[in-house]
Amino acid sequence: MHYPNTVEFQAQQEVLKHIAPLAAQAARTDTLFEGATTTIAEHATPGPRAKVVLILLARIANDFRVCGLTSSLGYGLQAFGLAASMMEILGALAFVGDSEDRAIKWAEHKDPGHSYPPTVKEGIDAALTALGISDPAARDDWQKAYKHMCMAKHANPKLSMLQGLYTQPSGLHHVFGPDTTQLGVFLAAEALSRAIRYSTAAILVAAQHCSDESLRQLLRDESRDIQSKVNSLEPLLSQLERSAMAAA
Repeated sequence: MHYPNTVEFQAQQEVLKHIAPLAAQAARTDTLFEGATTTIAEHATPGPRAKVVLILLARIANDFRVCGLTSSLGYGLQAFGLAASMMEILGALAFVGDSEDRAIKWAEHKDPGHSYPPTVKEGIDAALTALGISDPAARDDWQKAYKHMCMAKHANPKLSMLQGLYTQPSGLHHVFGPDTTQLGVFLAAEALSRAIRYSTAAILVAAQHCSDESLRQLLRDESRDIQSKVNSLEPLLSQLERSAMAAA
């Protein structure tokens, strides 16, 4: 990767020092995306639904790559906003699911003011249903998570007041460029964690459109293993969050 100056490179070294275990799972997810899109394309179930799912899967794969690059370079706040978009795409993918009718409606959607499905809640409900999660508390958690990510996406003052300026002995400093403070590192880690979770969930949902049962199972097994590894890193995220809040 070419860096216009050393700032991003130095920031990357600092951030990766703290989130290396997550970065390792992100690399696995990136590789899995390549295999999943190729496998499903070569063994797609018949009908328009598989085509729509492949379009959305490719989109979320590219958003994931951008989110990973952004977070690792010290732009955690921006990566957090990208993760919100990834949740929206996952919701659309799950909402289409195995429905030919919804696939056609998605492809023929013409309203530039609204996406498909019309609300994020419908997408969240579809994603959790597709993943076999029926606990109402899980739906509340996903909706709360989306609101938190949108705080970054829409420059909500509550978060911007924490991240935008820092008081130092030499005076107030505006955050311009990479943020390697404790809050910046936490945002980068949280964004990457969420991006991995939404990506592996998207692959689990999309795998149903692979007509080869053994390949379909391989995609699901790898997705679940990555999810398990990320879940085991919750103590790391909690520690980064505590450090960020203590320093705020």
